[in-house]
Amino acid sequence: MQKKSILVSVIAAELLTAAIANAFIGGPAAANEGAGIFALEGGLMLRGYRFKVEPRQSQITVAATVLGSLYDSDQSAVTGWLDVWLEPGQWPFSEIHITDLELDLTEQIDLNYGILGWARGTDVGVDMNEPGPQAQVQGDDSFVQQQNLLDARGTFAYYFMGDSGEEDLSEMGAVPSEFTGLIWQDWTTITLRSEMDMEWFGELSEGLEVIVEIQGTVVATAEVFWAVADLHSDGIVNFHDFAVFASAWSSTPSDGIYNPDCDMFNPTGGVINALDLEVFAGNWLEAVSP
Repeated sequence: MQKKSILVSVIAAELLTAAIANAFIGGPAAANEGAGIFALEGGLMLRGYRFKVEPRQSQITVAATVLGSLYDSDQSAVTGWLDVWLEPGQWPFSEIHITDLELDLTEQIDLNYGILGWARGTDVGVDMNEPGPQAQVQGDDSFVQQQNLLDARGTFAYYFMGDSGEEDLSEMGAVPSEFTGLIWQDWTTITLRSEMDMEWFGELSEGLEVIVEIQGTVVATAEVFWAVADLHSDGIVNFHDFAVFASAWSSTPSDGIYNPDCDMFNPTGGVINALDLEVFAGNWLEAVSP
C-alpha cells in the first residue's frame, strides 16, 4: 500500500510538471504577478494583506479638554489603509499582526469653547510609529493587539482667551494605543473592524494645558484569494495544495483516500484524474496581490 501511494504521488507529480509547463508555455498564464507576500514569524507562516478603509463605516472623534474642564469634540470620516499579516491566509484566522497604517480624516475638526476660544484641526491623521506584537484571534473572531505606538499629524490653530497660535500634532510624540477588534471573512472579502484610542497631554501656550483624545472605529476590507485548487486554504496554489491533491490521485468515492475537493473538474467525474489535474495546473501559483 505504501509503495502504491509513493508511485501514485510520483506519477501525479510528473503529470503536474507537464501540465504546469503547458500552462506557462502553451496555455493561459497561470500565475499572478505580485502573487502575495509571505513571512515566517514566530514559527508561523503569515500572509500579508493591505486593507482599504471604508469611509462610510469608519469614524474618528477628536476631542480636547482645556484647563481641566472645558471640553468639546468633533467627528470625521476616515480614509487610508492598514497592513495586516494573518495566519493562516484565510478564515478561521489564528494570528493577526497590524504592522502599519495610515489614516486620514476627511473633514476639518472644529472645537468651540464659547466666548473663551476655539481650536481648528486641519489635515489630521494617524500613522503607525511602532506595532505591538502579533495577537491571537479568538474563537469569536475578536483580538487585542497591545503595545502599539501611534503618531498623530496635522495642525491645530487655536485662539484662547486672547492667546492664539498653531500646534503641529506630529511633534507631540508617539503615544500608546491598543487595537481591539474583530476580523472575519465573507467569501472573497476579509473585513477588519478595529477600535483605537490615543491620548496626548500637552500645552498650547504657557499655562494653557490641553488633553487631546483621538478615538474611533475603523472598518477596512481586503480581497482574499479563492480558487478551487486552493486545497490548503492558505491563499496561494502551490505544493501544499499539490500534496493534498496527490494524496487523492486516481481515487473514487468508494476509496478511503477520496477527497471531493480534489474532484474539481466541472462536471465532476467521480474520479480524481487528469481532467482535475488540468484544472489544478490552471490555478498553479495563483494568489491575490497583498
